[in-house]
Amino acid sequence: MNTIKTIYCPACGNKMLKVNIPDVGFTIDICTEGCGGILFDNRELEIVCKSDEISEKIIKYLENNSFKCPDTTQVRICPVCSTNMVKTGGAAGLEIDVCNSCGAVFLDSNELKKFKNRK
Repeated sequence: MNTIKTIYCPACGNKMLKVNIPDVGFTIDICTEGCGGILFDNRELEIVCKSDEISEKIIKYLENNSFKCPDTTQVRICPVCSTNMVKTGGAAGLEIDVCNSCGAVFLDSNELKKFKNRK
């Protein structure tokens, strides 16, 4: 499910930029004016992580930017369905935000690389 509406970052509240990824036929939302967070709709993260080329493009897009550090202790609200997101722990010490209602996943700006390299 691609979100067409304008959405706001669950970490810092800034408007998220829709970045088209034609290789896989969907867009992802990136907080380019705030914290650098990335929102993946249901199953998009899984698809992106299977492609080194696509994930590296996103990582490069975020590198060399000075993003604001969001408050990681506050509850994040899913910008797709307005449900509270849940922090889930995982390998490599990652704690990512997942919406159990619609399946959206939010990664802070530095987490895509860590998520991709986990094991």
